[in-house]
Amino acid sequence: PELSWRDIQHLCVENARMINPDDPDWETTASGRPFSYKYGFGVLDAAKYVTAAQKWELVKPQAWFETPAVQLEGGTMDADENFSGGQFIGKGGITSTIAITQEMLEANNFETLEHINIK
Repeated sequence: PELSWRDIQHLCVENARMINPDDPDWETTASGRPFSYKYGFGVLDAAKYVTAAQKWELVKPQAWFETPAVQLEGGTMDADENFSGGQFIGKGGITSTIAITQEMLEANNFETLEHINIK
């Protein structure tokens, strides 16, 4: 099949093999896959990768879902990521919530969360 960069990314993750499993830095992701900040998802197994790619079902194109900025006491950030005003976030952190509805997700063709960016 004609694989997109997203298909390649999925194939890499799904067909990686854990390397140096005795390293204590391995942790299990929410999806149940082992991950290490040293080794990523592991070493690629080329034979397994090619076999999987030959019968791969293409993933959907990337969907973006952006929410309005949550401002704490009027704080702002400009395009150069300079902050001004607002509430200082101390060592204990803060809690801030935003409601996301099913309708909002559907309107953006959003099915699964793969990445999140927070500024």
